[in-house]
Amino acid sequence: MSDASARKLVWGTWVAATRAALALVLACGPRFPWQDDFALVTRLTGAQEFSWRWLWNGYNDHRFPLSMLALRGLHTLA
Repeated sequence: MSDASARKLVWGTWVAATRAALALVLACGPRFPWQDDFALVTRLTGAQEFSWRWLWNGYNDHRFPLSMLALRGLHTLA
């Protein structure tokens, strides 16, 4: 297999997997905040200030700083 065809195969697989994941989220994902999502509503609506401490807050003994930062960025773009 040549380098160009291997690159096409890898990128094609990545695009197909990304589209499948997005289709699954659109088909099965909740349309409204659900359970722990309500903890994020006040920060995303601007009722409480964004802070680095918020990024490191624990939720059910877990920390999600990168996903919280991505969520904040997506909300800002929307």
